[in-house]
Amino acid sequence: MEISSLMSDLKIDYRTVENYLNILVNTYIIKLLPPFYKNLATELKKSKKVYFVDLGLRNTLLGNFSPIDTRTEKGKLLENFVLNEIKELGEIKHWRTTAKAEVDFVLNFNNQTVPIEVKSFGKIKRGFLSFLNTYKPKRALVFTEKNFGIKKINKTEILFAPYWMI
Repeated sequence: MEISSLMSDLKIDYRTVENYLNILVNTYIIKLLPPFYKNLATELKKSKKVYFVDLGLRNTLLGNFSPIDTRTEKGKLLENFVLNEIKELGEIKHWRTTAKAEVDFVLNFNNQTVPIEVKSFGKIKRGFLSFLNTYKPKRALVFTEKNFGIKKINKTEILFAPYWMI
């Protein structure tokens, strides 16, 4: 969820949302993921994405403990799960263009930029390909439900791995 969505949903101003989010971040309830951009001025203008540190708390707030395969927000849950598992590997950001092309996570690992996608079926979408063409990373990672293997697109090696292997 993005801050602009919270402002709209809660019908409160940016500063109030920012204050509430700071409290939630400082009490380790949520994590704010900044945007990835090479231009710092552009990066400062872009929205942060909100993730829960504890998915059990998220489920409690939603009152939903249904099995993951029956959940309408399955993709968001898996994305949040993967973030919680990789957050200690390095600096993590998200990438999104004004044309709505996006990559779930961009990890700075050993001074390398590694785009990471979380997909149920492992199908690479336009946003991920756009990132590969723009930034030309050496490696990329796609977490899926079942797929495992390596595929090369241009000069990028992409590892497909089931999310449960983290």
